[in-house]
Amino acid sequence: MSVLRVVLAGLIGYALGAVPMGLLLSRIRGVDPRLHGSGRTGGTNVWRATDSVVLAVATGAGDVLKGVVPVFIARALFPDAPLAQALAGIGAVAGHNWSVYIRFGGGAGTMTNFGALFALSPFACVIAVVVGSVTFVVGRIASLASLAVAWGAFVVLILLAVSGADLNPFVGQQSALDQIVYGIGQALLVTYALRPNIGRLRRGEERSVEY
Repeated sequence: MSVLRVVLAGLIGYALGAVPMGLLLSRIRGVDPRLHGSGRTGGTNVWRATDSVVLAVATGAGDVLKGVVPVFIARALFPDAPLAQALAGIGAVAGHNWSVYIRFGGGAGTMTNFGALFALSPFACVIAVVVGSVTFVVGRIASLASLAVAWGAFVVLILLAVSGADLNPFVGQQSALDQIVYGIGQALLVTYALRPNIGRLRRGEERSVEY
């Protein structure tokens, strides 16, 4: 496996993941979500900034695609290099969180992580969706749900690697190393992006979502 192919996959993931869907969609209302709430461009803050469920859902859907598409591209271009797919997903999450197009601003990576997880391992994605949804419904705190998704996915991917089970039965077995690389990478990226939120959670000051 060529290192160049893996690096290229990561760059493709970053370039696509960095497209600021939340900012582009919020401009329909003449709003910049970076000037509101958490200052992020993800769906939750778009909801706060625009008071539009439609734009928030559209942002979330766009962010999911930013995770799916790079992995599919890497799979098509480098079918014999599964690590390239993992790096494409990690690159997409990093691009979403620190977009070169908007001076390295962005979101927390949750929805893009969902997309990459779905493309890499539908089973891990389903578990992460369940864990994140339950956490959000109970706690009504988006950042806590994001952390639950990231670390829930980490646990599932590591368990798959240890058990030797198929990461994605639709495309064949990937090596344990690839599962571990993506599991660790996405969890660290999301947690690092949420450092301010973690501080507020510890102080009991984190904003909840009203619904």
